[in-house]
Amino acid sequence: MFDTTASSYTIPTGYSGYWNFNVNLNEIQCWVGGVNILPPNSNDLISYFAIWDTDKSFPSGDTGSREGTGQVFKLYNNAIEEGFGAHSNQGSSAVIITNIPLTAVADIQALVLYNRQNATEAQEQRIVNMFFELYNSTYDPTYTTPLATTTPITIAQQAFKVFRFDFASITTYTGSFAPDNSITEIPSDTFAETEDGTFPAISTFEITGDVVVAGDLTAENIFVGSSNLITKINTKQDTIQDGDLQISNTLNLQTTLTNLDTNITENTSEITTLNKNNLIYNSKTYIDKAVTSWNSRTIPTGN
Repeated sequence: MFDTTASSYTIPTGYSGYWNFNVNLNEIQCWVGGVNILPPNSNDLISYFAIWDTDKSFPSGDTGSREGTGQVFKLYNNAIEEGFGAHSNQGSSAVIITNIPLTAVADIQALVLYNRQNATEAQEQRIVNMFFELYNSTYDPTYTTPLATTTPITIAQQAFKVFRFDFASITTYTGSFAPDNSITEIPSDTFAETEDGTFPAISTFEITGDVVVAGDLTAENIFVGSSNLITKINTKQDTIQDGDLQISNTLNLQTTLTNLDTNITENTSEITTLNKNNLIYNSKTYIDKAVTSWNSRTIPTGN
């Protein structure tokens, strides 16, 4: 997720004189979901010219605009002027726009740069080696590790007035591609000099909070410690079938229960006999028989 774009450059070898580190551009567009998201948020954006290698923070690094007439906000005022929109003071090497609504880099369709429209051949040199970098100012307040960049504009490209840098979501753009300058459409790749954005490789990252996923999550491997959960799950039996489950110390339980049932069945007559002999019988019948047996006993004679 990014919230800051920085356009900066380094002076090309062999250039001198009129170069003098000046940034004079017309318009910067950031297309997401078919919309240039900079103008609708212009009241909240913080933008300034700076000397990148000296101080790129705000407000200390703000070098101001040329004679107060080329204010930096004109880079996203949704107007393509006949000449330049924003013009830095001499010595600036970057223009920084921050406080952009937090946006996923993968959602960007294109970054479009309209260069000064009336540049002389000498003034055209100023665009050489300029490139975009995208940052998250919350996690990278010193603008050290860009989330994405564009390739520097070359000497051979300096005469072009419009540059388009395509990002991952350019394929989702459903609008028309403009054949000339436009504030409502992305310029066509036959009108604008077109390149692809670049993304630094990220091999690993650390998540310190909760992860909430809406929808499916696809992963080749999930490690907990040194254990691969995907491998562990794939080696487990899908369904427990009858006879599959074996629990320690209960393997002979079924045999024991079967034998017990057989013994009870086979010895039913003996149990009945025991009942009849009053060992297992209802209490009233047992008492009656005991009294009868006592009464029938022979009373001993004599003293």
